Amino acid sequence: MKKIGVLTLPLKGNYGGVLQAFALTTFLKENGFDAYLVDRQWNQTQKNLKYYIQKIIYHNLLIGKVKKFNKKWINPKTFEIRSQERMLDLNNEGFDAFVVGSDQVWRVEHTGGVKNNYFLDFIKDKNVKKVAYAASFGKDSVDGTEESLNEISSLLKQFNAISVREESGVKICSETFDVKAAHVLDPVLLLNSDDYLPIIDKSSPKLVNTMTTYVLDASKVNNDIISDAAAALNLEAVSINYKKDPGLLLKNKSLDFYNYIYPSVSNWLRGFRDAEFIITDSFHGTIFSILFKKQFLVIGNERRGLARFNSILSKLGLMDRLITSKNPYNKEMLFKKINFNEVQELLNKEKVASKSFLLSALK
Repeated sequence: MKKIGVLTLPLKGNYGGVLQAFALTTFLKENGFDAYLVDRQWNQTQKNLKYYIQKIIYHNLLIGKVKKFNKKWINPKTFEIRSQERMLDLNNEGFDAFVVGSDQVWRVEHTGGVKNNYFLDFIKDKNVKKVAYAASFGKDSVDGTEESLNEISSLLKQFNAISVREESGVKICSETFDVKAAHVLDPVLLLNSDDYLPIIDKSSPKLVNTMTTYVLDASKVNNDIISDAAAALNLEAVSINYKKDPGLLLKNKSLDFYNYIYPSVSNWLRGFRDAEFIITDSFHGTIFSILFKKQFLVIGNERRGLARFNSILSKLGLMDRLITSKNPYNKEMLFKKINFNEVQELLNKEKVASKSFLLSALK
């Protein structure tokens, strides 16, 4: 059995990041691989006592429910890694291949301080395969100096196979780094909706007549869309985002985010399973709306990047679900039904190609 290391961004309170890691490791194990999540954390740095107290609160109280999911459902893992030197120790662990992805692992401005670990710079044995699955640059371009981009190009040319999550990523690989890349599905879509049902607590009551909202960027415009849609559809808007806890109210505004408690992954998924309609501005919120075959709308956010939304929605003929300045919200969007028979047919073709890419790369 081949031993595979899966390298992605540190698992914290990002539901999409957590579930794509679960999906990729699960898919590999189902196909006969011994898959380990590489427990790469951000590099350890010297901080003051206040920082460590805040860190304890964040990890154990705010995202504690998400961390419980990680511990239960995403195993096995390697030893914890917080330095380049510790990354090099992976060379002694008998891995046959490393898969980097998915999520925005190649958005270099967000992964500073870890050298080029997400371009697999730590692998010394040429016989160890290097594969990128659904890696994302996060936007339509990549930032960096000429020297740093040349270094990345050199590392990418050592890969055995490269795939990216967005069509724009294919272009970046070709034009910026002179390498070929396939366009594949996010790992979440390698599994079926039934594969996520065991995660949902069976004792949790089923949500009824609800419009699930998962909106990362609150604003008056977004709130107005949600209110108008809920009234038009005669549904109760239920948010599955983190919520303020009055018991944690802190006077220091710099600590304001500690007022927020993240719901469990179980309850997060239940929101998609039970919804009559979904409004989200999240990429993985979009993915799970499609996976659970729900009527939905996506509020586009150009600041966060539209490339990932455009890629999946265009592939599945769902671009009319995306709200942008060029395609503003109107009530008619709420009542135009998605034909999921057509969507599923397109999705199945993409799944076959994506699975084939990954399994062939690891042969």
